[in-house]
Amino acid sequence: MELVLDICGWIGMIMIVTGYYLVSNGKIEAQTNTFQLINIIAAVFIGLNAYYYGALPSVGLNAIWFLIGVVTIIRIHSKKIPD
Repeated sequence: MELVLDICGWIGMIMIVTGYYLVSNGKIEAQTNTFQLINIIAAVFIGLNAYYYGALPSVGLNAIWFLIGVVTIIRIHSKKIPD
């Protein structure tokens, strides 16, 4: 189980850095499902890893990171006008 959670932590870290790189270099926009899903999934992976190791401040940070992503996706979709 420890190996799985370590892998989750590393994948989450890579996802956050990749998302940040893509937005910073104009490859994707922050107000897109792609960027927000990267952050949501990364927050879950890093949050699980942090919880396993008892790093509660990191768990809290990633819970907030997750909620920001979910709220942003809801806002993105509420602004869209149906066809």
